[in-house]
Amino acid sequence: MKENTIAKKSYYCISFLFLLAIWLVGTPVKAQDVTISPSTGKLIAGATEGSEVGFQNGGSSTWRHNQLPLTLYVSDYDNLTENGTLKKPAGDLRLNSKKDKYILTSGISVRAHLNISLPKGFRFTGYKIVLSNNLDGQTVGNNPRQKVNKRFYETRNTFSTEEGEYWEKTGVMEGGDGKDYTIQRTSKTADDMTNNLYFYLDEEKNGFYAVTIKSIELWFTAEQSFQVDGTPETSAISSEGKNMVAAPFKTGKLDLGIIKPNTKEGATFFSYNYTAVKELTAYNYLYESDDNHNAVIKGTLPSTPGEGNIQVLQNNGQVYYALGNGTYYIETPTSTKDQTNKDIPLGYRITGAKITAKYGKETPSSTISYESNESGYIQQGSQYLSQDGDPITWTLTNGKLKSSDNYLTIIKPDSYYPYFSITTEESDAYSKFSISDDGYLMADGYYIILVSAK
Repeated sequence: MKENTIAKKSYYCISFLFLLAIWLVGTPVKAQDVTISPSTGKLIAGATEGSEVGFQNGGSSTWRHNQLPLTLYVSDYDNLTENGTLKKPAGDLRLNSKKDKYILTSGISVRAHLNISLPKGFRFTGYKIVLSNNLDGQTVGNNPRQKVNKRFYETRNTFSTEEGEYWEKTGVMEGGDGKDYTIQRTSKTADDMTNNLYFYLDEEKNGFYAVTIKSIELWFTAEQSFQVDGTPETSAISSEGKNMVAAPFKTGKLDLGIIKPNTKEGATFFSYNYTAVKELTAYNYLYESDDNHNAVIKGTLPSTPGEGNIQVLQNNGQVYYALGNGTYYIETPTSTKDQTNKDIPLGYRITGAKITAKYGKETPSSTISYESNESGYIQQGSQYLSQDGDPITWTLTNGKLKSSDNYLTIIKPDSYYPYFSITTEESDAYSKFSISDDGYLMADGYYIILVSAK
């Protein structure tokens, strides 16, 4: 048998195997107050679906602050995204340019839902909203607004107005009374307000209705810690040592995607497509910084990693870092990119970390000897997978490794490293083996690394 041992690279594992969890908060700021108004932000239209008529009549569904990461969403429905923001837009916001005030509207058989949102790491500490009930009988957005009794609620994320299910409510806005109504609340505990506020404008009977938003004042702080998984995605799995690895996390801020012309019932407006909206992803970085593998270049991290001692491995479905000897740091992001490749500034600081570690003994990665017919030995250095001291010749066919009447598979226990096992039943040979381009044996798409535990 012609033997060809390929060992182009030399990597080591595992001196330190660990999982990482990180707690973050927003960049340090004292409690701030901010207003929602035409002078502090801009309206954005969202392309709507079905019988919603606000979009084609010029309504908007989102307001964003010019500088702060503060957003107001409106919808006819209570559907929420995973990060707790309203999912389906409705054209329920519009500008009264003569009075420089926003107008909140809603349709015949639906109700207006509002969500005011900050990213993770922030939380509201109070608010005060003043509404003017001064639009009954007027035409707004091509639809006459009826004189109906209304009431504005601050609710939980269920938008329920049942007793005990909401936080605050205004008095009844009687049809045509022209009065101002105020709703307000101040946080009294660390968890009675989060980074999302929810409101609901109800009416006593179906019909088009509207109110003027006279003012919205908000107080918030960047002192709400949240936990992120510090381990990377499975796409980062590699036995190649690197000096930097990125681990993604969700920021709680929505990326609206491309703003472009969308048409509905003959009306075209620049708007976003809500089905393309994604939660903005940012990245924490684990990097190496010592004399041999320094990821830092002129005080900053590189766009692509170099060679180093950080590997990303998977064991029984769990992704781990594997580190060799060295000095390592974790850095939070200062910005990320949205779907349009625009830089979005961010600011976080680490308030805590939890490392779950397991030690191992450094050993070289396994290599394989093989012939053109894909028959060969499973070899590590001068040692082979053997029987009675003789190397076993395995034949690789359709992802199965077979020797005589025996099949090779890998057992993955919950509490220890995987190990080889031999079975005579092909159905019990669960692992799908392959040979990488550089001659390494792989199982189920991952490199096999033989480890001697301490």
